[in-house]
Amino acid sequence: MTSHPESQGLEPSPAPPTIESIEPLSTLGRGRFGKVILARVRPSSSAISSSPLTPISSIRSSDGSTAGRLLDFSNNNRRASGSNADNDLVAVKLVTKAALKTPRRVQRTQTELKVMTEVAASCPFLVKCQGAYQSDHLLVYVMEFSNGGDIRSHLRKAGRFAESTVVIMSMQVVLGLEHLHSFGVVYRDLKPENILIGTNGQVQLADFGLSKFLPRRRPALWSRVIFPVTSKAQWGTTRTACGTPMYQPPEMIRRKPHGLEADWWSLGILIFELITGRPPFYSEDVDTIYSLILENQPAYPAYVSQEAVQIISGLLQTNKRKRLGILKIKQEKFFTTRGVPWDREDELSIHNSATNRNDLNLLKSGALQPSRNGAMVGSDFLPEYVASGSPSMTVPGFKVIPNDTLVHLVTTENPALSHGSDSPVSRGNKDPRQAGSSVHLVVQ
Repeated sequence: MTSHPESQGLEPSPAPPTIESIEPLSTLGRGRFGKVILARVRPSSSAISSSPLTPISSIRSSDGSTAGRLLDFSNNNRRASGSNADNDLVAVKLVTKAALKTPRRVQRTQTELKVMTEVAASCPFLVKCQGAYQSDHLLVYVMEFSNGGDIRSHLRKAGRFAESTVVIMSMQVVLGLEHLHSFGVVYRDLKPENILIGTNGQVQLADFGLSKFLPRRRPALWSRVIFPVTSKAQWGTTRTACGTPMYQPPEMIRRKPHGLEADWWSLGILIFELITGRPPFYSEDVDTIYSLILENQPAYPAYVSQEAVQIISGLLQTNKRKRLGILKIKQEKFFTTRGVPWDREDELSIHNSATNRNDLNLLKSGALQPSRNGAMVGSDFLPEYVASGSPSMTVPGFKVIPNDTLVHLVTTENPALSHGSDSPVSRGNKDPRQAGSSVHLVVQ
């Protein structure tokens, strides 16, 4: 994995939470090789609370039986259960080392951790990792919990978004991608499922399992002589085809080298989908999707503005050399006529307490309806998470901890939560949006 100078000199992160201080609350999602749970970080001296949180609903399975409880994680309930801080909730991803069968998967795991700890640390539009641990058979990521849900869920409810909302979303996505690109990281997995709404209503990119640090190339000698101050790092390319078919650029489909430009193609797909409710190249068949992408003839509904058509067309250029880059993207009328001026881009960071711009907060402004903040809970013991046999490899970057310190996370057996059984996440999803990709935050 390539090391970049830009990753040096970042402000040190606060001490990560200890495994013992993490109190599991519920299961957020499950996949073939892991799961994600919602947890609370307790002060080290606190005992795990035995008081149940208030159930706000019951969810029944297809046969009518109660499948679990939906818990309300509103501020009132959090205070009642001993939670005082606004940022005490975390998402904990557990992944079995059985998923790391090849050196490439091990490298992707290391890249994902490096992006979340070093690159994301200084950007509010990227999900951060607060701690990483490993036992003999498990990898554990302790991450920010984005309680606003993902954009895909909001899009399903709304059908499509107003362009004014898409402008704000897209500007924050652009800033997140620009930050990644400044470190030579190509994201390669931009889609609504991987865009979360954070606690303060801002967009956050998540799931960096397909990201890659590109090799660095120095600018040409003539460029450094003529533009000695403004010459920036130039990044190389890679050939690995990955991601969700509907968002892949033509060069990836053709197995040609691709670089940072691949993310700008995906941005064009994303903007089109957020405005219209569906991707421009949609089919139930993956081969048909690829054919539509290579033909590159998107049909724009009449309600799509000329400014939106212009930026989408500029991003969906088959020739990656003609595709809009960061400088031209920021000059597009789609942003300049309706968004925040880029020279005040800090106003898009809702974490900036000096900014009182509720119109930029996607939840407070009413642009997105808050999702029901809850998750399935119950007894969630998965024997495959406690593998038998000899220990697996040690993955660099993850702190080694004893196996028995993870028992409370593997079983999610908080006495307050042992009611019913967890509702399994649907497997075998045939939606082409999921083809070739992983379940959000869970390694497949």
